[in-house]
Amino acid sequence: MRWLIRKIPRPGLSDPLFEPPGWDWARTGEVGWWVRSDWHRALLGPDGLRLDEWRSSG
Repeated sequence: MRWLIRKIPRPGLSDPLFEPPGWDWARTGEVGWWVRSDWHRALLGPDGLRLDEWRSSG
């Protein structure tokens, strides 16, 4: 009987649910952000948000 029940794929925790105009989906590991392309480099690094950089620069 189990073969009768199909499993529906569920979106991952950080999969985008919609796409606002002018914004890009950026994902790092299990976390994702909507970010405008002109702010992408300023806000996100290879490991996600640049929190450590901002804290060290004051």
